[in-house]
Amino acid sequence: CKRVTFSDSAACRIYPIIHSYESSKSYTKSDQKGFGRSTLVQAARIKKTISSVATHDSEDTKMSRLLRNGINIEDIIGIDHIVLGTSPSVLAKLRQRHARAILLEQERQRVVGIGDAKRLGQISMLSSQRSVRQARIRGGLLITDG
Repeated sequence: CKRVTFSDSAACRIYPIIHSYESSKSYTKSDQKGFGRSTLVQAARIKKTISSVATHDSEDTKMSRLLRNGINIEDIIGIDHIVLGTSPSVLAKLRQRHARAILLEQERQRVVGIGDAKRLGQISMLSSQRSVRQARIRGGLLITDG
C-alpha cells in the first residue's frame, strides 16, 4: 500500500531580481519573426531537394532521400508538415478520421452489447499506422527506399 504524506512546514526563498536577465529572458517579436523566416528558408531548401530527387514518391521515400542528400533528421523535425506539403487541414482530417473509426467501433460494440477493448485497440492501431510510420521516420528508426 502506497501512502502520500505532506510536510507540516514549507519554505519560501525569494531571490533578488537581476535586471540584465529580466530584460533578456524571453524572445522579442523581432526574434520570433526571424525564427519564422529562418524556418521558411530551411523548408524551401528541403523542398528544393525533394523536388530535385523525386516527384511522385511516398512521404517515406522523400524522407529517406532527404537523409541521403545531406539533410539531417534534426533539420526536418518540427517542419516536416511544411516540407512534405501536408497542410494543417489534411492533418486535422487524419485526426478526425482516426477518432471517427474508434467511435464507430465503440458504437457498433454498444449496439451489439459487447465491450471489446482489444478490438478498439486494433482499430486504433490500424487507423494510426501512417502516423506511427511518420513518427518512426522522424525518429530516424525507419528509413525506406520505396
